[in-house]
Amino acid sequence: MDKRKVLVALSALSMLLLVGLTVNMVSGQESGLSRNKLAGGQYFVAAANLISTTPSIEEKILISQQRKEVIAKGEEFDQLATLKPDPLYSPQKFYSYNEELKEANEVKSEPVVLYYNVTYQKGVTTEKQLYLHKVISNQGIVLIPDHTIATPELIPSPNEEKYLFSDDGNIFMIDAESLEVSHISKDNVDGYDKLKIIDSLIEGQQLFWAWDPKWSLDGESIVYVSNRSHMNGRGMDIWKIDVGDGSETKIYSHSQSLRVIGWTNRNEILIKRTNDNNSEDIIEKISISGERIAELLKSVDVLDISADGTKLLYSPNRPSTELRVFDLISNEDVYTLDVGNAIQFDPTATFSPDGEKIVALKYTGVNGEREVCVVNIQSKSDQTFASSKNQMFYSDISWINNVDILINSIEDNKSKAKVVETNVGGGNIEA
Repeated sequence: MDKRKVLVALSALSMLLLVGLTVNMVSGQESGLSRNKLAGGQYFVAAANLISTTPSIEEKILISQQRKEVIAKGEEFDQLATLKPDPLYSPQKFYSYNEELKEANEVKSEPVVLYYNVTYQKGVTTEKQLYLHKVISNQGIVLIPDHTIATPELIPSPNEEKYLFSDDGNIFMIDAESLEVSHISKDNVDGYDKLKIIDSLIEGQQLFWAWDPKWSLDGESIVYVSNRSHMNGRGMDIWKIDVGDGSETKIYSHSQSLRVIGWTNRNEILIKRTNDNNSEDIIEKISISGERIAELLKSVDVLDISADGTKLLYSPNRPSTELRVFDLISNEDVYTLDVGNAIQFDPTATFSPDGEKIVALKYTGVNGEREVCVVNIQSKSDQTFASSKNQMFYSDISWINNVDILINSIEDNKSKAKVVETNVGGGNIEA
């Protein structure tokens, strides 16, 4: 059978089976999210005051089941459909959120396909596609991945004029205005040749050429980790890319595991490294040229770093029954939040965009009961609200701005979402 015909038939079948689900989802999306108002479907914060839909759990389950049924009948569908936007899913929609009116209104988007090349073993180069949506918001141009297909994470620069993404140990940069894609991690640098290293790998070895890039707060530098100089051991290095001239420089080397947490407001790099005898993790600051500045914490789980690079959110224990805020200027804890009578915190706690508040999720029962907690670090006041009967909060609670948060949940076995306006000053948030 012709694969294109199967795909069309499958799409038509999907539309029929999704009638009950889609009507509910679209009706909620058309009215838009507003304060404490539930809307059908699932959403995420794409940028400040910009919300997008994303495929819900029930939609994914339904479409997956449809494909299984087609395969069980001995029919085929276009396998390449998994490499491009999936027509079986509801179209992705975008909403601009008004902080004053506390409502979201749909905005138009432009689908964009970007092309880039990745070179694999033995010099074989493959052209790949990146499917995005271009949205014009109050902040300017925002690029958002198409959520009906697996796409790399986009990492916006501080001024949101450029984006980074990684693919197979390569780092690429997108100019938001021109949509030009540039490969900024070189395959040959300081005598290291990526393809030669790949061809010489033995069983058990793995090359991490350029991974986990992080923007500096001024947008002039990018750091990433690599093990290219440690193929005979387990060490890692930190490399810095100068955005202006594209030069790459190794600034730090360590004999054990290593990752970059982010940048401080003093242009220092915050790292997490395993100590030399591989017994515990250490959080420390290094300079932009790689000198060690200060050892800060040991054996903790880092959850978030504030956007202004002044605070670190971490947990000192597992399971996490305590959250602490560490001031990266004074190098001391400034706030502690205890889980209280709950079981533990979810590791998805985050700072508000201005770094003044925290939103965290507590597990309060063994059957999925959860409670949202919002904290003002300065006033040390907090608010909480619990999931209601037949409702469970997801862990992907997001800040829309410095006041409003987006909550996704399952209620009566359906995906729903709401915007909650926080007012941290005591008392409970209206759920």
